[in-house]
Amino acid sequence: MGIMELGAIGELVGGVAVIGSLIYVGLQVRQSNDLERTETLRAFARDWIAAAVEPLRDGESADLLRRGNAAFENLEETEKVQFFGYYGQVFFLAQELFLLKGRVDPLLVDQIDGVILSYLTIPGVETWYAHSRKFLAPPYLEHLETLRRTVTPIDMSQTYPPFLAADRT
Repeated sequence: MGIMELGAIGELVGGVAVIGSLIYVGLQVRQSNDLERTETLRAFARDWIAAAVEPLRDGESADLLRRGNAAFENLEETEKVQFFGYYGQVFFLAQELFLLKGRVDPLLVDQIDGVILSYLTIPGVETWYAHSRKFLAPPYLEHLETLRRTVTPIDMSQTYPPFLAADRT
């Protein structure tokens, strides 16, 4: 075998090695992206539970939210700050998830959108939203307004979770 034939074989082997390396790198990038999505979801779930669920385990906080949901204007000034803080955390987390679009499961974004739209049917949350919407990112605010025009949310005022519903007398 001459030098030309050996050179051709070397080029062929080199080309196959490059293709194999590209396939390997592609698989590694895909695996890394899947891992990033999973970690993002886990972090969001931890943050959502801390912001939206944990406060409801405390009777005083749950009572405050129930009263604020029914009639925000009847809360004491300190309670209004707490109410705003609760929904501020929840809406900012939902906004963060929306802004990660493409890096998280769209089904999760849709589910959280449904929760947020349902919250917006609660009288006290409507008051919060009217005062706080200016603090939301314009793309998310536009997204919420589009959803409000096009999607029928669950009317939380017609359900009876005790921490959300107004007193039923």
